[in-house]
Amino acid sequence: MGNLLELSEHHITEERGYTDMAETIKYKGALTINELSGGVFDDLRDALARFDELMVDMRDVDRVDVAAIQMFIAARKESEEKGCCMTLITSEAVADMMSLIGVRI
Repeated sequence: MGNLLELSEHHITEERGYTDMAETIKYKGALTINELSGGVFDDLRDALARFDELMVDMRDVDRVDVAAIQMFIAARKESEEKGCCMTLITSEAVADMMSLIGVRI
């Protein structure tokens, strides 16, 4: 696997494992509007532009807000428009927030 990049002081990390046509992005800790300003959506869009498959691993996310869920909805929509396969693996915290706001992605 490649490098481990610290995206914010709130313990959100991005782990990139490159293959020819796929990428995995892993987040952990808090994933809220504060962390989104650090370029998280730009990283997702970049991955969608470069790879046919994208796995977003949020199993280690312990706090998430509606802004982050909206970002993943937008990324999912963009992936469908580009014909990219985007897979989300969620933690209990992410699944609970999605259920609370009535979202399935």
